[in-house]
Amino acid sequence: MFAMKPIAVLLLIASISLISCSDDPPSGNNDPNDTTDMNDTIADGVSMKVNGTSWSGITTSYTDPLFPGTAVLKEITSWKGDLNNSESITIRLVSLEPGTYQLSNSGTDMSINFVADENPGSGFLGDPVDVSSGSLEIVENSQERIAGRFSFSGTSQGGTTYTVSDGTFGVNK
Repeated sequence: MFAMKPIAVLLLIASISLISCSDDPPSGNNDPNDTTDMNDTIADGVSMKVNGTSWSGITTSYTDPLFPGTAVLKEITSWKGDLNNSESITIRLVSLEPGTYQLSNSGTDMSINFVADENPGSGFLGDPVDVSSGSLEIVENSQERIAGRFSFSGTSQGGTTYTVSDGTFGVNK
């Protein structure tokens, strides 16, 4: 009978080990329905690559549109430096639903207004870019936050062609 106790203890330990093993959700947040990849989290703010060079906004805001009554629901604006004295990007959202949207400048679709610096290093000279093609993807829309990705290309009023890739935005509401 004394030899049975060690076997019973081993069986008990093995049973507890097997019961405690389970598949953890990918995000580790204990929500079995969550399929978010932790490595896919979008940081707060706006960042992108402009013609291959990294660009990050220093200040980012999430606001109601400047012109109420339009199709635009919300605007995300980010400045690389001082307000009205640096490159900036404004993302106009006509839908907050997760999904992929084509960009246009119609005022009734998702749109992006990017103001580049026509004369970098020699004082800011705003050079608005006419976005000719691109897309925007909303990947998160919760009560607290909205986040997504974008890419586009276009030509500025000064004639410079811009290709924007790896764009991300993440802001608290």
